[in-house]
Amino acid sequence: LVLASQPYRGWYRSLRCGSRSALISGVIISLTGLWVPLSLLAQDRSIEVGEIHQLGKIQHLMIDESSGLTPSVRYPYCYWTHNDNGPYPGLFLVDAAGRLKGKVELPSISFRDWEDLASFSLQGKNYLLLADVGDNLARYRSGRLYLFPEPEFDTDLSEKKRPVIQLDSDISKIEFTYPDGPRDCEAVLVDAEKRKVFLVSKTIDKGEEQEPSKIYSVPLVLSPNSRPVVAEEVTSPFQKPLITGAQISPDQRLAAIRSYSTAWIFRRTEGESWENVFRRGQPEKRVVLPLQRQGEAICFT
Repeated sequence: LVLASQPYRGWYRSLRCGSRSALISGVIISLTGLWVPLSLLAQDRSIEVGEIHQLGKIQHLMIDESSGLTPSVRYPYCYWTHNDNGPYPGLFLVDAAGRLKGKVELPSISFRDWEDLASFSLQGKNYLLLADVGDNLARYRSGRLYLFPEPEFDTDLSEKKRPVIQLDSDISKIEFTYPDGPRDCEAVLVDAEKRKVFLVSKTIDKGEEQEPSKIYSVPLVLSPNSRPVVAEEVTSPFQKPLITGAQISPDQRLAAIRSYSTAWIFRRTEGESWENVFRRGQPEKRVVLPLQRQGEAICFT
C-alpha cells in the first residue's frame, strides 16, 4: 500500500496485501515525501500487518503537496503523483526511492483542486484517472474526473534528464453532480471490471454531531464529449470521517480507504459487488497509520 501526507520526506515500507500470500508493497507519501508504511500479508482468511521501514524521500521541490498517488503500469517500481493545487500543476513520476523521473504537463485540464489519482486497465490499454473533486467549502456545482492513457516518455528516465512532456489530447472528462448538493471529496476508487468510479465524501469530525461520509458512484465512460451525470448514492451513513484517499487493488479483491490516522482494508468475495461490500461497511482490517502531517493518499502496487 502507498500513503501520502504533508511534508515529511520519507518512504516507509511495511504493508503487503494480496490473495494467497501475494506480495504488494506499500508506500506512504507526504506532501514533500514518500513513505511506504505497512507490510501486509493477505491470505484467503486473514490479513497481517507488519512493521514499517523507511524506503526513501521525494527530493524535488516541485512536489510540495502530494495529494494523490498510484503505481505506474508502464514503468515498474515507479509511482505517479500530483499536487493538491499551487504553482506546480501536472503529474510527476517518481521511483521507489522518491527520485523524480519525469513530468507530464496537462495544459487543457484546469488545476482547481486535484485530490486523487488511480491507474487501471481497460480493453487492453493502461489509463490514469485524475480526480478534480476537492471542495472544502461545498461551493462548486460539479466535480470532474479526467481519464487518459498512461503517458509515455520518449527518452530514458535517467535522473539527470527528467523529461517533461505535454498531454493535451485523447483526454476524456466525466463531469458529475451529487444528488444531495455539493460536497468535498478526496477519495476515488476505480472498478474497471464493472466500469464504475466510486467517490467517498469527506466530512469533518464533530464528535457526537459527526456527519457520516457517503459513497457515490458514476459510470466509467471513455468519451471526450460525455454529458454531465448525477452520481448515484451507494451507501449512507459510512461511519468514517475525514476520508482522504482510497484505492482498489489490481486483482480487484481488496479496497483500502484511509483517513489522516487510520486505514481500513475491505475484502470482496467471489462474485460480490463493491456496492455490497461498502453497504456492509465491515472492513476486514483496521490499520493505525504512523503519525503524519495531513496524510492524504493510499494505493496498492
